[in-house]
Amino acid sequence: GEEIDYAKLIRSRRDDSPSPPVEWQDEFPVFAGLYNEPRRNHTTVDIQAVDRIGLLYAVFEAIGSLDLEITHARIGTEKGAAIDSLCVTTATGERLTDPAALAALKRAVSKAVGVDDKQ
Repeated sequence: GEEIDYAKLIRSRRDDSPSPPVEWQDEFPVFAGLYNEPRRNHTTVDIQAVDRIGLLYAVFEAIGSLDLEITHARIGTEKGAAIDSLCVTTATGERLTDPAALAALKRAVSKAVGVDDKQ
C-alpha cells in the first residue's frame, strides 16, 4: 500500500556502491549512438558504458523525459560492462526523423551514460 520512491532508492544505492577501478574506466570506450535503418519503424539507441547501479534507470528516464517510447530493449551486462540496444519511437509509434529531436535524444542518452556529447 505504501508508495515507493524508486529514484530516491537508486540514488542512495548508487552513492554507496563501489565503482570499477579508475584505470579500467579510462580504457573502456563509453558511447551512445543513434541509428535509423531504412526498413525499421524505430530509432535504435545503442549504448556502451561502465555498468553501475541506476544506469538503465537514468537512460530510460532520459528517453521518457523527451516523451519517447521504448518498444524493445536488449540489455547485456558482463564483467562490469553494459552493452544495450533500445528501440525508440515517438508517442505515435514512429521513428524519430526530426534533426532537433534526434540531437536532443543523443544529448540526453549521452549524459545518462556519462559521455559529454560535443556533436
